[in-house]
Amino acid sequence: MGLAPGPEVERVVGFASAQGLGRFALFAPNNGYGHAVIGATQSAVAGVGRELARIGAYDPAQADPSPQVRSLADYDERHEELLEAREALEGRTDDASIRELERLETLDTISAPPFDAIILPVGGRTLLTLAPLLAFYDVDPGEVQFLGTSLWDGSGLGSEVTLRGGWFAAPPPALWREFSSRYREVYGENPARIASIAYDATALAAVLSRAAAAQGRLPDYGARSITQASGFAGIDGIFRFQPSGEIERGLAVLEVGKNGNAVLDPAPVTFEELLN
Repeated sequence: MGLAPGPEVERVVGFASAQGLGRFALFAPNNGYGHAVIGATQSAVAGVGRELARIGAYDPAQADPSPQVRSLADYDERHEELLEAREALEGRTDDASIRELERLETLDTISAPPFDAIILPVGGRTLLTLAPLLAFYDVDPGEVQFLGTSLWDGSGLGSEVTLRGGWFAAPPPALWREFSSRYREVYGENPARIASIAYDATALAAVLSRAAAAQGRLPDYGARSITQASGFAGIDGIFRFQPSGEIERGLAVLEVGKNGNAVLDPAPVTFEELLN
């Protein structure tokens, strides 16, 4: 029932590709989750016929990932190109060369990174650390689209300027807001984000039980019932199970804003819509 990284990466990569982005980078933690994201990203990028230009990894226990970010961004090579361009212009007295040298003196690098979109499959404080660090090494979010997974789905990301305008895939938020409101009315506190998964799992069992009762038979919780092609609707949107047991979800693409996240591309409401 959980939110697996594969469908999330596939959704946001597919959306980014449709917007014309073609060279992707990935910066993931060097752990089991990160390895799963790497595999999912390789598959998703290949599936849309795009290029996975860079893969970077860092140790989650490492206090400062700056060396890995610097390497991923090709900062040293790009900075050296800038120094060579400045040197070539020094001593020239024509107006065009003087103006160009003045412009170059305001830059840290002269060329763009070798990618136009970067996936950051992390959240919370780690994300709030990595995003400005990328910008520090001249991965400009105005030129490189920052992408994420449902780990971005929370409040406060818009306080970091470099994340504003970033895109991420997550369950559609409207039903979650309604669920949270009802939960607070009953329990007097906010639900944990995982509460919707527990609710949907219980609701699925109830749906199958009611369907069986209407036909005068005992509930069938076997694979045939659970892997219905039409799927089910829940707090986190539509979902269905594959014969392998893996879950498929209808996800939205959201954009980080200064005052909160906004739906950029709505989640499908049926799996027929998803196919189309």
